[in-house]
Amino acid sequence: YTGKITLPLDVVAEFEKVSGGDIAKIRPFPINVTFANEENDMIHDYIYCKFTGNGRNVKGDDGLEKELDLFVLDMKLNQ
Repeated sequence: YTGKITLPLDVVAEFEKVSGGDIAKIRPFPINVTFANEENDMIHDYIYCKFTGNGRNVKGDDGLEKELDLFVLDMKLNQ
């Protein structure tokens, strides 16, 4: 699996502070994704991942955002 996450740059800066500047050193973490499908059933996906590296590709007009690549270790779909 592959994944990406877009975070506000100020959040990424906090991650960089606690990781000593290298967010790839942060231990794997869970992301819970919840959405409603076409029949309005709630779908809950669980993604266990880690950041693959650092970077400075910043995008966004309203606020500064950063898209980060994730290394997905495990996914549990529709839990």
